[in-house]
Amino acid sequence: MCGKRLDLLDATYGQLTVRCPVGTDNNGSVLWHCDCACGNTCVVPAGDLSSGRTVSCGCVRAETLDNPARYRERVYADGTKLDALRPIKLRYNNVSGVTGVTPYKDTGRWLAQIVLRGKRTRLGIFDTLEDAAEARRQAERELFVPVLEAHGMEPT
Repeated sequence: MCGKRLDLLDATYGQLTVRCPVGTDNNGSVLWHCDCACGNTCVVPAGDLSSGRTVSCGCVRAETLDNPARYRERVYADGTKLDALRPIKLRYNNVSGVTGVTPYKDTGRWLAQIVLRGKRTRLGIFDTLEDAAEARRQAERELFVPVLEAHGMEPT
């Protein structure tokens, strides 16, 4: 098998506790037998566990479908999606390496902006990438952290 094999034995991912490998799928990914907190069991590819794509036997999704208001209440608050306030993987076309900072036209300067509750706020145009990145970080501290803390989420 190519690549590094993950040893997930007894690790916990969401509601799942990994128990033992049971083989591989057609792509060569190791399949793991998992116990779910709800009492069910399931078999999950290693990549789905480590990436966070699979966090339960399906009970979490079923709960969400059965009670969309509860799901929406957990995910959305104060007019914004709480998970969107946490650091995310950079978009493939990001050239600055900093979320919310983009080159400003062909001037060699940098535009910093932030979005909260669907409203884009322009933080300014800066001569250096470092200044624009600091303006973005400061805006995140001022805007995102209070919302996350008010809803019992740890800012990262």
